[in-house]
Amino acid sequence: IKGEELNIVIGSLPFVDDSEEICFCSDRRINEMLKTHSKEDDTILYHDLKHSFHQINEDEEYQTEFEKILDGSFRGVMTLFRTDFPGRKEKFYKFVSYLFAGFETTTICAIIPEYNKHNVYVEKSRLKLMIKNSDSLYKDQFLSLLS
Repeated sequence: IKGEELNIVIGSLPFVDDSEEICFCSDRRINEMLKTHSKEDDTILYHDLKHSFHQINEDEEYQTEFEKILDGSFRGVMTLFRTDFPGRKEKFYKFVSYLFAGFETTTICAIIPEYNKHNVYVEKSRLKLMIKNSDSLYKDQFLSLLS
């Protein structure tokens, strides 16, 4: 999956210039693969997919590159977010980056093994509330990426 990238042009979000493109693994493709090779199938491919997702979550270099892509595509969104909400654990920033990238709940659960769908919904709700109640100048932009 790491090698498969899809250029996605996103022009309607407030962080994005009309001419900018974002490149990352297609969330739809990941979700399709997870549905095709479900836990119930218990296939080698399913276990390989899960292992790959776990590695993505543990790889600091991947996260740094991923945040650079988000920053380049969404006018510095991760840098601004880290500045406005400092002192959090890396796991928190990873979670936020996956949400800003538009990953669905099932994909986030695959990448962060200790999360289930309920955890993602609860954490996303708390995140929205935290941002909404903050003094951040960028809170409207952050919230738009979480909707």
